[in-house]
Amino acid sequence: MNLLSLLHARKPRIEYAGAFYHVITRGNQRQKIFKETPDYEKYLQLIASYKQRQHFRLYAYVLMSNHLHLLIETQDVPLSKILQGINQSYTVYFNRKYGNGRPPLPGPLQGHPVRQGTLPSGAPQYIHHNPVRAKVTEVPSRYRWSSDRLYRSAREVTESSIPIRCFACTRRTAPAPGRSMRTS
Repeated sequence: MNLLSLLHARKPRIEYAGAFYHVITRGNQRQKIFKETPDYEKYLQLIASYKQRQHFRLYAYVLMSNHLHLLIETQDVPLSKILQGINQSYTVYFNRKYGNGRPPLPGPLQGHPVRQGTLPSGAPQYIHHNPVRAKVTEVPSRYRWSSDRLYRSAREVTESSIPIRCFACTRRTAPAPGRSMRTS
């Protein structure tokens, strides 16, 4: 292994049940990954399906035309396996629909752990305000492909039964070192 590959090597991600991740997935070469309404709907259907199969919790999401943000709490299934399943399924759908041989989503996972052992207070708001920062809408709840409005109605795919104002006070403890930990 040469020095350049050592400098660019990814550090192993430490994963455990109860870990929170802010996932950012961008289209390859920043291309659109959602072109029409059915594309957004398909991705949300895949999230709901994989939530049932792989038992993760989704606290917030926003789907933009060329990228997406998810706030996920893992349980028994590693984050990389969850996103691999969702994104591979979506890539098959996308390529069948648009006749493109290139995957719309990149291979490497961009899942950033957020404060170990704590549900982050600012993460949902950061995710929900993405369409406002992108000047797509002036009010987060008016953006159709965001979980912001679901917090107000407490339905669909997110764990919206936990109010945003309580995120800062919801404490979870990480497992003891060496217990229920894995790397990917």
